[in-house]
Amino acid sequence: CRKPQTSITTIELKKIDTSSTLIHTLELGAIDAFFDDLSSGSYSQANASVTKTNLTNFVFLGMNSSSYGLSSSAVRRAVFYSINRQSIVTNSFKKYAVESYTPYHPQWHAFTDSAYDTSALSLDYSKAQTLMSDAGFNEKINLKLIVYSGNNFKVSAAKEIQENLANIGIIVTIAELGWESYKQALATGNYDFYIGEIRLPGNMDMSSLFSSSKAVYGVSSADTTDAAYAEFISGNITIDAFTSSFMQNMPLVPVCFRSGALIYSQNISPAADCDMGNVYKNIYEWNKIN
Repeated sequence: CRKPQTSITTIELKKIDTSSTLIHTLELGAIDAFFDDLSSGSYSQANASVTKTNLTNFVFLGMNSSSYGLSSSAVRRAVFYSINRQSIVTNSFKKYAVESYTPYHPQWHAFTDSAYDTSALSLDYSKAQTLMSDAGFNEKINLKLIVYSGNNFKVSAAKEIQENLANIGIIVTIAELGWESYKQALATGNYDFYIGEIRLPGNMDMSSLFSSSKAVYGVSSADTTDAAYAEFISGNITIDAFTSSFMQNMPLVPVCFRSGALIYSQNISPAADCDMGNVYKNIYEWNKIN
């Protein structure tokens, strides 16, 4: 195939010591573009053009299966149906995320091409309350949610989840912890819920979530999701069958996949285009207007 023709012959990289100066450096014209994965948990408006790009950073609500109530898969499913993902994406993540009801990115082709029916996976307090009642939990439950205090997006999401779960009688106390304290609490099981995040590879390989060396906390040793995932990657069951197993056991609650921002000069034409695997997808087409 022909190589794309471009007017760009040189791309100069500049070292910027702190991320907080990037926007000012762009606005002053010293750089033309930069990418921010927004891992800091904040976003600042810039006098510039912005294009969102999907990331494979999976944000979830982890649960301690040893905690009162959370040992029941029915209660864990009730938690799933109680989370207002649309609001969390819009308000907590400032629209720099896409809501997800499964551990797959909602735009991942292998899942969107599957036959799994996601139409019933939505906010449903009535279904959640029925699950709680059927599991024998008709009184209020008091549980603790830990979140890393240095990430504003996640702290805000924790507060929204706190409000969501109050609707089904789960009263959540939030503990905003520094990074070391947060890791220590996870390691010692000193939590009921936690806001977690893991970056999955582009092929959505979830071995880090569902294997003996999983990077999540609180999943019951009796949970069968690990075995189902092993069967899936071995080709013995379909993606639909694994997803069904996940949704039944609910070892963790999917919330969203974060997005990043490609921020570039308004003098750049045409508009930037990017995707998960290529942030500067159409850079060979770029031209500076002046």
